[in-house]
Amino acid sequence: MTQLVSAHQLSETLGYIGTVGAALAVVGALVACIAVAVGNIELGVPITVWLVGMLLAVAAAFVDLRPTVVVVTTGAALVVATVIRLAWERNRPRRMRADR
Repeated sequence: MTQLVSAHQLSETLGYIGTVGAALAVVGALVACIAVAVGNIELGVPITVWLVGMLLAVAAAFVDLRPTVVVVTTGAALVVATVIRLAWERNRPRRMRADR
């Protein structure tokens, strides 16, 4: 009986940890998307925050899959934002200098 109670308490705790991890991942992905949108190439900290959040959410995946789904969705949004920014930058008309 004691092991069952311990397992139940552990699963509750991991559920909360997964939710906190998903929240961290959302914040990291939002900051990274904003950085990509303004053209900043310093993405080390936001991507690291997203990765840590992802690891916490995946660690609690056997209890609740919702945090993991949120993390995967934010990761996909981050990839889409980066691809859109790169495509926009590549197709942007370039100005010719007047001295030529």
